[in-house]
Amino acid sequence: MRIALVIKFLGLTAVGATMTEQYLIGELSQLIGDFGSVPDEFLQSVLLDVRRSVEQGSTADLPMLAREAMGLAELLCMTALARCDARQFNFYLAKAAALDEFVVSAGLAA
Repeated sequence: MRIALVIKFLGLTAVGATMTEQYLIGELSQLIGDFGSVPDEFLQSVLLDVRRSVEQGSTADLPMLAREAMGLAELLCMTALARCDARQFNFYLAKAAALDEFVVSAGLAA
């Protein structure tokens, strides 16, 4: 819904709207993928599921999927802390910050 409002506000054509939607999907997918390989098999599976849902779902689902990705990013940070892995924590924290910045600036945060 917000995407449609932004597109209408910017006066984009249908082609522009499609490109904007594809950009949002692609960027969110890439930011989720930037977390890379996760040491925990279950969390890796969840990460891949969220990324796949972003790529295959509708743009109307992006805000919900962005919230899921942010929750997963927080969980990855907490898991690294629980394992006393400062390097991994800093890595996940940087990726979470980039994800958060995109989610907020794209209007996907609820």
